Amino acid sequence: MSPEFRSLLMKEWAERRSLFRMGLVLALVFLGYCIAYEIEYRTRSPIASVYQTSVMFSSMAAVLLAMSTATGEYTRRTLKFSASLPVSLRSVAWARLIGAWGCLATPIVMGAVFVTLSLACGVVEQAGLRSDTVRLPDRPSLTIIEAIGFLWTTTAIAVVATLQLSTLLSLIGTRCRNEGTVGFLGAIVVLFTLAFTAIRRSLDSMEWYLLSDWIGSVVPQSMAISWGYGDLDGSSYTDLELAPLIVGPLLACLLITLGLAAGFARCYGCRVDASAQTAKTRQRWLPRVTIPALLTRFRFRWSGRLAALMWLNARQSVPFCLAGLTIAVLIALMPLFEEGNRMTLAGELPSTTWFVGTLRAANVAVGVFSTELKPDLEHFWRSRPISPVT
Repeated sequence: MSPEFRSLLMKEWAERRSLFRMGLVLALVFLGYCIAYEIEYRTRSPIASVYQTSVMFSSMAAVLLAMSTATGEYTRRTLKFSASLPVSLRSVAWARLIGAWGCLATPIVMGAVFVTLSLACGVVEQAGLRSDTVRLPDRPSLTIIEAIGFLWTTTAIAVVATLQLSTLLSLIGTRCRNEGTVGFLGAIVVLFTLAFTAIRRSLDSMEWYLLSDWIGSVVPQSMAISWGYGDLDGSSYTDLELAPLIVGPLLACLLITLGLAAGFARCYGCRVDASAQTAKTRQRWLPRVTIPALLTRFRFRWSGRLAALMWLNARQSVPFCLAGLTIAVLIALMPLFEEGNRMTLAGELPSTTWFVGTLRAANVAVGVFSTELKPDLEHFWRSRPISPVT
């Protein structure tokens, strides 16, 4: 490793260490709750709970870290400074990507170490692997070695999935100019990725077994499917189903991730002149049918600055909200086409809306002010006779 690249990694650690510590604390707290729940109800399914927690944590963190990885230097206006250093921008991109990978993978691995100690000490137990004939409460417990192997298999799936997701979102983010756009696109990718978790079962039902075995290289979450159940005592447990082929798809997924990372490094080096690019003019033959264009038809003369600012933000927010609602409806419609499914749109939409709202709220809260920090917009608002508080 060259001294220059080592310095870049140290720079990434200095910038991300607070995020790293926060992610580690949150992961351990959530996993501690999973262990406490298992000790209370003894459902013997701690590994499934740990896997679900890791997937949810990594999905949220991947979006937020990709926002800063892809556009952080552009937002902070340090991209041209990085380009002037005696090191290529590709090396800078690789260092930023490795920093994001560390912030994502390390909390998951440390959480797995914590659960491994719990299994080794006999604090919790894990029931046998999923079977089509015997329910989880009726299956015998795994041995400590088998349970630990089961745990680290699911941990490897979660780590590889979050690395692929963060790299893909970072690559997409190289085409965006602000963190809010990256977060919006990231939420769409995460939601559809989670929606395709059960695609392996669908391929099995269509007897496409070869594609079913290797679909995990593209959708690694499909290699571990969570099935939730409830007991009469008010507790609930998750039965985790693993794919018959894991090692091969995981290696293929890592190769795809490295290819995406190479594409990100190449595209990241082309962003140095992004701030100097002029906006493309809209072609006159394109119809103005977008929501902002329709809202522009309604022109009002507002009496106060606060009312005018509220109208401006409403025009910017309406398409954002409608897009989130559309995504929730599309995801709620997907299970309705499965054979034998008796659910309705009214029954599926509340859960998908809740999940979409949670994920959207996270990246909206991060990106709502980052757009205003772009150099041109920041200078413009500072020159207006409006206080920053307003």
